[in-house]
Amino acid sequence: MDITELLEARRADNTPLLVSASASNGVIIGYNVKARVLGFLVDMFVRKSDASELEACQVYWNKAIDKPPYTDEFRFLTHSFANPASWDGRTNGDPAKSWSEANGATAYDDVAYRWEDANGDPICYLSGPSIGDPPPDDGIGYVWKKSSDNSAIVQFNATSQHWERQDNNANVTSSRWSIVPYPNTKMDLQAAVAAFHRTAEMGVVSEVIKSLRYKIYAGPYLIREFVYSSVGLMKLAANTRQYDGDDVFSEYDYDKTVHPMIDSRFGMRLDIALDDHVPVVSTTPSRATFIGIKRVSF
Repeated sequence: MDITELLEARRADNTPLLVSASASNGVIIGYNVKARVLGFLVDMFVRKSDASELEACQVYWNKAIDKPPYTDEFRFLTHSFANPASWDGRTNGDPAKSWSEANGATAYDDVAYRWEDANGDPICYLSGPSIGDPPPDDGIGYVWKKSSDNSAIVQFNATSQHWERQDNNANVTSSRWSIVPYPNTKMDLQAAVAAFHRTAEMGVVSEVIKSLRYKIYAGPYLIREFVYSSVGLMKLAANTRQYDGDDVFSEYDYDKTVHPMIDSRFGMRLDIALDDHVPVVSTTPSRATFIGIKRVSF
């Protein structure tokens, strides 16, 4: 096993990496490296000339002896798939994408909720109450604004039920909700819970049923997909179901199957969206919560 193989195995097992430098006459000549992977304790020496890959992850050396470093719980509550007013696009910037790119934006910041140009300067941003919280069911108060003068560029039209550009009235509605790990982290999904009214239906257009899809991407490549064309199928696929009045809570326990791993190192993300962005037909909000563990990835 070489250092590349050791680092790959360490990542898969989420175990600590123990490193100490070896010097001769005050000059580092290499590193003593230990890690418990695949059930075995691996102990190796890496010469300085071969250590570029090891040195690149130095910030993670010798972190926590008895548990994986930097683990933390996360819970993501989506917008309501039954109400386009809540689809403000905060996780991916979709509603403001076309306007932003036409005005020089090159990247979306999903922490600050803003589109930026090549220099990192803001082009536009999402504005609204309690901006750090998931969008409320009615979506009231959220609007995309131009950074230079704070004027509205995209907002929800309650009459058309669309998110619309203010300069040309283009429909920029997107039901997509994205979960993207921060750099140098991976997200280990432990469970998901979906909540729907017992009579909820996936959107139907011209008698064609539209599905709710969970998609995991690695860069541009779709590597895993879950498709639900009805609430009944979502209930059948669940490990457990609970009822609160007319609302159904379906839980999916990944401990009983395989943990989906969303790894920043491979440009991975999880997208949840409806076909053609047709809303779920429901008298109450239809949402999902994703629960998991954030781990270091290097």
